[in-house]
Amino acid sequence: MIDHALAAAANNWHVFPVMPGTKRPLIPDNLNKSTTDVFQIVNWWQSCPDANIGIATGPSNLVVIDIDVRKAPFDVDAELHGYEAWDWILDQAGITTVRTYEVETPSGGYHLYFKANDALPVKTLAGALAPGIDTRAVNGSIVAAGSVTEVGKYRVVNAAPPIAVPHWLRSALSRAGLTAGRIETKARDEAVALRRDRAGGVADGTAYARRGLELECEEIRNAAPSTANHTLNERAFALRVKHIEQGNLNVFDAHEALMRAALDRNIPHKEAENTLGSAFKGLM
Repeated sequence: MIDHALAAAANNWHVFPVMPGTKRPLIPDNLNKSTTDVFQIVNWWQSCPDANIGIATGPSNLVVIDIDVRKAPFDVDAELHGYEAWDWILDQAGITTVRTYEVETPSGGYHLYFKANDALPVKTLAGALAPGIDTRAVNGSIVAAGSVTEVGKYRVVNAAPPIAVPHWLRSALSRAGLTAGRIETKARDEAVALRRDRAGGVADGTAYARRGLELECEEIRNAAPSTANHTLNERAFALRVKHIEQGNLNVFDAHEALMRAALDRNIPHKEAENTLGSAFKGLM
């Protein structure tokens, strides 16, 4: 597995170890700790040779289009989903195919890698571009080729270098509200500064978000037994909207902290996992 990790790093993609057989990070704060440093990568995979490989898409300057497959059974009259939706997007752009770095997922879906445009950052969000199509970019991550789950292996089907996000795709992402131009970026920076002031001089939005996570966990621990799971659901969604989707809080760190709070409140593990899975759907 280490060869795949080093190959990804050689492309200047920032990698981190993922729990063997899963899509869950092996280390906390994985996006910030992701790296191309060979020494660190070797150290991680010597400690856990079977670890899967994660790529932090933001620092890797990547936009990854994650095309899902429709899960059977399904309504044949349902709206376009995954492959069908992607074909429709291509048709609207007047093209038939895209030649870029491409990975087939164990479930039969595909990850299409594109080089990001720093002047027009793309948000990480599930299903916004089209049903069954997720975007992984700023504050996002993807499981890399070579990784293995109980379903199968992530394998490269087109090893061509990622192309820059084409104009027609930038337009589609913009229409879906997935691009953050200079005006939006300026507004976000101003919001972070305001939160810093309100937090008594906290240096950045990340620190403010972590304090918010602590307060939400405390609220879950203090919830009445009859409303504990509802509180978990409500607080998880609040964190998603206020902090995770704004890029100030790692979704896996939030999941881990909320799960500990849920277990402290005696919410059954499976029940808590289902609740958090719903709240963070498309982000993990």
